[in-house]
Amino acid sequence: AFRDLSPALPPSARLFDPYYCEGACVKHLHRLGFKNVINENEDFYASKRFRGHVDDFDIVVTNPPYSGDHKARIFQFCLESKKKWALLVPAYVVDKSYFPRQVDCFFIVPKIKYEYHHPEGTGKDTSPFESLWIVHLGADTDRVYRQLSPALTHATLKRTRDDLVSAKTLRGTKRPNPRQRKR
Repeated sequence: AFRDLSPALPPSARLFDPYYCEGACVKHLHRLGFKNVINENEDFYASKRFRGHVDDFDIVVTNPPYSGDHKARIFQFCLESKKKWALLVPAYVVDKSYFPRQVDCFFIVPKIKYEYHHPEGTGKDTSPFESLWIVHLGADTDRVYRQLSPALTHATLKRTRDDLVSAKTLRGTKRPNPRQRKR
């Protein structure tokens, strides 16, 4: 997943992943040439960064926990920080009320569904949903979007929700409830 995102990020950027998961993101990003990565083993929500008191990063790059309200909270943090960000989330997030529709962004959609490694043995290896990167790079968003397509080999770019629906990455209609799905 980081390989798909890396052409969108400046190599000298100070990247911040607020969710520590055995520090794997640091190793992966270092392998791709990103040497300035912050990913500390701390409670992000109790940290000074979450409260806006530390300004030592340029771009939030993370795959937030999908449970609870983590997805909504990371969007809120990104908007309040006024920083650039790239979030690896389920595609359905684009239709959630917490998704910031007013923000200029683009989507990096993998050609092959991402598989997930869960260090604690929780979760499933094969995701029941499509994942994608939602990327907001401030004033550089449109320029990077236009330049990025030739650099991607394992993913495609989409600009709008309608593009995601057309590509069948996003359902486009409301998901049936569990009883309807069972039928």
